[in-house]
Amino acid sequence: MIKRNKIILGIILLSSILVPSVSFGIYACGNTPVHRINNRGIDPVGDVSNPDIDIVEYRSHGSSDGSTMIVEINVLGKINESYSYRFTVVAKTLSDTTGHIYSFLFNDGECDEGFITEIENSTIRMIFPMSRLSPTDYVIGIEVLATDIFERDLTPEVRNASIAHLYW
Repeated sequence: MIKRNKIILGIILLSSILVPSVSFGIYACGNTPVHRINNRGIDPVGDVSNPDIDIVEYRSHGSSDGSTMIVEINVLGKINESYSYRFTVVAKTLSDTTGHIYSFLFNDGECDEGFITEIENSTIRMIFPMSRLSPTDYVIGIEVLATDIFERDLTPEVRNASIAHLYW
């Protein structure tokens, strides 16, 4: 009888520790913040008169090893090295109140931050190192801008977006 009581007491003790731990683990995993690296946007065609700055699509995705984020702009015409193309990675802290802007500019044939830049006809691609982010920041989106001397094409702001969470 004493052995049976010890077994029952052990089961009660184990379940009183295990059940809350598993419940908290599911809650914690269900609220894990993640970077919103895969982004894609379409911009109206013809909203500016110069096709070389008329953004038609912009997107970003992560590299296979997660060390970089590739940000691209596609224009209606052709990428012109004498125009400016600005890439902005928008991030927030876990408190979801403080935003950080990581902006880099392609102008006169080079990136002001020295990032790897690739041009292929109507597409300009920049490689953003994730190591540039503050350790407490999570990417919430991208914004892009193309401009010549007379006009500019700017995509919508994403600065009010919230941090993405991993739910399961």
